[in-house]
Amino acid sequence: VENKAQRRRSSIHTKFLQPRWHSSFRNSVWRERGMVALTFTFALFLCVEAGWKAPFPEPRDVGPRGLTQPAADSLVEQKASTLRSAAYATLEETQARRFSDSDYPKVYMYDLGKEFRETDCSDFPAESQRKQECLFGPMVDLSFSNGKQLKCRSPGQFDLGRIFFDKMQSYRRLVASPEHADLFFIPSYRDQHNRDTKYYGCPKHAASKRALAHFNYTTASRHFIVSPRVSTNGLCPAYVGDRSSPNVQKISVLTIEAILTEGAFSIPYPTIASGMTRGELNELLVESRLEKRAFLATGSFGFHGPWIQLRSSLYDQCQQAHDCLHSSLSEQDVYSSYRHNSLRSTFCLEPPGDSLSRKGILDSMVLGCIPVLFQPLQAGLWPWHVPLGDVAVMLETPHKHNNVMQELRKIKAERIKELQENILKFATRITYGRGGEGSSIEDSYEDAFDTTLVNIWRSIKNKKTKQWEA
Repeated sequence: VENKAQRRRSSIHTKFLQPRWHSSFRNSVWRERGMVALTFTFALFLCVEAGWKAPFPEPRDVGPRGLTQPAADSLVEQKASTLRSAAYATLEETQARRFSDSDYPKVYMYDLGKEFRETDCSDFPAESQRKQECLFGPMVDLSFSNGKQLKCRSPGQFDLGRIFFDKMQSYRRLVASPEHADLFFIPSYRDQHNRDTKYYGCPKHAASKRALAHFNYTTASRHFIVSPRVSTNGLCPAYVGDRSSPNVQKISVLTIEAILTEGAFSIPYPTIASGMTRGELNELLVESRLEKRAFLATGSFGFHGPWIQLRSSLYDQCQQAHDCLHSSLSEQDVYSSYRHNSLRSTFCLEPPGDSLSRKGILDSMVLGCIPVLFQPLQAGLWPWHVPLGDVAVMLETPHKHNNVMQELRKIKAERIKELQENILKFATRITYGRGGEGSSIEDSYEDAFDTTLVNIWRSIKNKKTKQWEA
């Protein structure tokens, strides 16, 4: 037993306590392991040294989706070209003639003197620059983010009377004989001052009625007149019906705003696209459709009228939002600022002011900006020309009025695209073309003037005196 224990101790000492290597690396296993470790260390040293000495690669100019900048620019140009072609195709389709020759009424226009009109552009030569400026306002510049510069007009919001009168003079179905007329047009208006102000002057009441030689009980309902201001504020008292003149009550009034007023029909304000040829109009609409919209919303309004509290709230919300622009009325050219901001914003805030309608609703559409309305009755404006429910956003409740920016951010991109496409489809119908363009069936496109005459004739024939029923 003692010998066995001694042998066991000798074996353990031999295996684990005595050194197993010597200076000559007699143990082959450890020699191989040492060579491998040495080789790996030397290789690692060489790799580190090579990497340290190698120059850093030049940074690549990378665009969206990991593409190089030239490739990204090419992709953007290709997408813009596709959208441009689609926009022109949409305009070509929507500008196709909708009305036949029989849809247009034969109109007899009374030959009234200038004293029946507060402003008149007939003294200037036809197609002259001064006449175009008298009708549609001065020429202004529009700048787009792609560097393109376009020209447009800046008409006053109450210039509709002179525009309609001028277009009526070149109307294709204007007749000289009242016996052949379907409708009778009374070219009398006041566009600078309200009917109730001391500056408002009209011919005497008797003279005004005497000038309408063909006005009687049977023809009264076929007469129409244009009021360039809200409701009948742009008309002489002789042409505003009352209980003592039942025949005068039958005169149809075309005005920029007529909500729930029997016998009055609302037609669009003159927009910044008025006075353009078809080519000029299409270029403006397409460039506005393709413009980059860096901001969520914009607004341009003062603080007056029954809705002053709403306007103040919208102003505060816009000022607090990082993605909202407001055109201050104290700026030197507030209209220039408004046009600039509308081109760069997705939505345009259009709260009511002194009345429900705003010229900005139509101007924003021409510039590709989606109008935001705040009163349900606003959706009933200009039903002959544009269904505002299909081109605008309605925020009608007080809760939404207090959270306008949040409500607009909830609108999905698909809905925004749909509204922008609808705006492109109806933009032609809310503009008044230059000169005789758009005033007859043979013209290149049908404008707001054509749409107005066709629909007023249909309403009178069918005895529809309540436009809101449309």
